[in-house]
Amino acid sequence: ILKQQEEIRSAYVEQVEKARAELKELYDQLDSLVTIRTRELSEANKKLAEEIKNHEMAELALKESEGRYRTLAESAPDFIFIIDRNDVVEYVNQHAAKLFHRKQEELVGCKRSELFGDTTLQIQNKSLQKVFSDEQSLHEQDWTELSNGDRIFLDTRMAPIKENGIVRAVLGISRDLTQQKLAEQKIADQEKKYHTLFDTIHNAILLIDNGVIVDCNRSSETIFGMPSEKILGETFVKLLKKRAVRDKQLIQQMNRQIELCLQDKVQHFEVDYSRTDGELLHLEINLTRFPEGDAWRVLAVVRNITPYKRALEALLASELRFKDIVSRSIDGYYFIDVNYRLRQLNKSGQQILTYTKEEINTFFRLDSKDKRSRDLLKLLKTAMSGKSLSWEELKFIDRQGKARWIALNARRVYDGGEVAGVEGFIKDITDRKRAEAELIESEARYKALFESTPYDVFGLTIDQRFIKVNQNFMNQWGRYEGKRLDALRPKTLANLISDLCTKVRTKGGSVESSYRYKSKEKYFRVIVAPNLTEKKRIIGYAGLIIDVTDSYNALQEKSKFAEALIRTSEEEQRRISREIHDSLGQMLFALQVELSSVKSNFKNDSKNIKDVLYNAESLLTKSMQEASNLCYRLHPRLLDDFGLQEALEDIVVNIQNSGNIEISFQSELDDSKLNKNVETALFRVAQEAFANILKHSQATKVEMVLRGRSDGIAFSIRDNGCGFHLQKVLQSKSRGFGLLNMKERIELIGGVLKIKTASNQGVLIDILIPKTKV
Repeated sequence: ILKQQEEIRSAYVEQVEKARAELKELYDQLDSLVTIRTRELSEANKKLAEEIKNHEMAELALKESEGRYRTLAESAPDFIFIIDRNDVVEYVNQHAAKLFHRKQEELVGCKRSELFGDTTLQIQNKSLQKVFSDEQSLHEQDWTELSNGDRIFLDTRMAPIKENGIVRAVLGISRDLTQQKLAEQKIADQEKKYHTLFDTIHNAILLIDNGVIVDCNRSSETIFGMPSEKILGETFVKLLKKRAVRDKQLIQQMNRQIELCLQDKVQHFEVDYSRTDGELLHLEINLTRFPEGDAWRVLAVVRNITPYKRALEALLASELRFKDIVSRSIDGYYFIDVNYRLRQLNKSGQQILTYTKEEINTFFRLDSKDKRSRDLLKLLKTAMSGKSLSWEELKFIDRQGKARWIALNARRVYDGGEVAGVEGFIKDITDRKRAEAELIESEARYKALFESTPYDVFGLTIDQRFIKVNQNFMNQWGRYEGKRLDALRPKTLANLISDLCTKVRTKGGSVESSYRYKSKEKYFRVIVAPNLTEKKRIIGYAGLIIDVTDSYNALQEKSKFAEALIRTSEEEQRRISREIHDSLGQMLFALQVELSSVKSNFKNDSKNIKDVLYNAESLLTKSMQEASNLCYRLHPRLLDDFGLQEALEDIVVNIQNSGNIEISFQSELDDSKLNKNVETALFRVAQEAFANILKHSQATKVEMVLRGRSDGIAFSIRDNGCGFHLQKVLQSKSRGFGLLNMKERIELIGGVLKIKTASNQGVLIDILIPKTKV
């Protein structure tokens, strides 16, 4: 059997070589004719191609921009709306729709008068007319009454939307500040009450000379319950001793305290005092000395702290109740003093943050260079200055090193009229933030996969009916969604895909084959993979049709070395194709089945919808991540959009985020872009170099330098790894094509690549691109 297979293989190789020779002869004959015709049409085609390219790029940029802004608007926490000149709602985001308890599609086309109360409508009418007439943005804050009677405080910014120089509509962005406004009003009310209480309290002031009261103010009469005539001439000790009901030992020591006061030692004490009307007061007494002539006198400031004492007892009881509520709260409670030290953190707070109060105070520093610490400090300073915060969101790293999200509010706290610190509550919103991010990412990647993939992608049901095709497929073969596979033209392609589906059912796993479009001399690779349920049952197929015409033609013209490089490239494409269809294809069509299940079970079995949606969302997230990674490896968009420097910085960031290697990147080029071939070659060399470093070098540091010189562009990459013997690696039979690929790429653009290395001395890759090639 092996001998027969070898004979068949030899015959096949002989036929291929013969076909190649015939193809080359035919190519040489056609080349001269094509060259003449090409010269005549090149100028006209060049201009037309440039216009088409610019138009396509503009359309793509517009579509991407619209998608980004719509995604931003839908995920924003603010209320976003557009009102046209007919006072009709043209657009609202999901957040604004929730405000009115209606769906987005129900609000679009709705009159504004159906959504707000009469008073609010009058105010809004003036604001909208001002924006339409002045063509200027407007910012205002006010209470807003909804049609259902709810009142909220909105911070609104309105901007005109112009078309052809005329304001067509008004874009509005509103933020709900109701909770903040209510908190501010509450604080203002409390401060007003405090100042009112403070203004009504009057202290008794007594001037004492040699222990005798020689002067007093009017408040003394009220506090001591006797006219000033009886107070004057009385000794301070006897005045208190007559009516003191407690702390007799303190009264006996008062003469000593007056003596100490005259020695410039301020005295402070409290005493219970019973007035003549029987009312019991608690007095706070401060003794200080002041000069009068050549002698020292004692100034006694007596304050009736009876209300304060009673309030303090009530406050203590209130604090006990508050502490009990806080200790049992599912939200975390915290208190931070004016030195930004954490003083209180309840049990829920420790569970959310995964750290104790002492641990947080240990690693949190005001001079921290960590961005998240600076952001937190900025928020705390804002709250400390008096501006309350309403559920600000922050990212932090927990004890296990995992990234988590919290939402916190904060308000300033007073103690005795002075700022004592900031307090508030925290919530764990990690699951919500992760869900929001995954939803946005999955939607964007799902759209990008079918709209931007360079291959013709299709999906088939188990009975070989098209259920999904991308735009590339429609452009190449036509519109076939909903049609059977046997309707596909050319018929030979339909038969090939049908055969591959049969092989999938019998062999399992993905299968592939080549297809030649003879009428157009084009070559394709066709890949089909099964869509499986959790129980490994095939429910459909995912497929790719990849145009490999250029690769095939290149194989006919390359030398033996070039053929080896192309084979390597083909193997990489085949690997990526398998990855797409072994993983992405299964997940995408499994997702379709999950979503179809939601549709069919919505009425019959609503209990399973949540599980099905969760599975679908998970598959969608994995699919989008897989597509993003593969698309980046195939062709980095960052290189096209922003140039070589930004693309290299992206490589550095990605590697540093995923490894323990320190990378230094210096660029001395200006912002102008280089020749596209030069940028692509240098970028691919950097990719290959870093792949080798991560895989083989054991390096901890890498230096990458890109600079301009008088003779051209210099680019170097140096690591401190283990190095290698260059000649042994190049002569090894088991070597890969990485080093040869780098050298070949640089030489194709007219540059020079040198590699310097030795065992335990790291590796230096030095590249020079002549100025004439840049």
